[in-house]
Amino acid sequence: MNLEENAKQLHDCATRGETLTTEEQSLLQAWYDQQDQAELQQLGLTAPVAEDATLPNQIPNQIKATIEQIAVTAAQIQTLTTQNEALRRENQLLRRQFAEPPVLQHA
Repeated sequence: MNLEENAKQLHDCATRGETLTTEEQSLLQAWYDQQDQAELQQLGLTAPVAEDATLPNQIPNQIKATIEQIAVTAAQIQTLTTQNEALRRENQLLRRQFAEPPVLQHA
């Protein structure tokens, strides 16, 4: 079995939750790094994003921005839920009104 096939088999084992030895984990990580580098080259990038010195500082800001976006989305969902409930009540009222026989008035 060649190195590529062995790494793919280790990847399969790891994704299935099987325990790998330290040597197998190192081999798999090296393969992952090699795959990442090949992908970066295909994309025309030279340095992996993880080597960016500003990345550790950006992560808390990204987390904060994501949490803020979640809060905005949750508020929008709550607003839509309230509006939907009002529309459901109005719909039920209209259904009851149209389900009642019309009252005829004589002139």
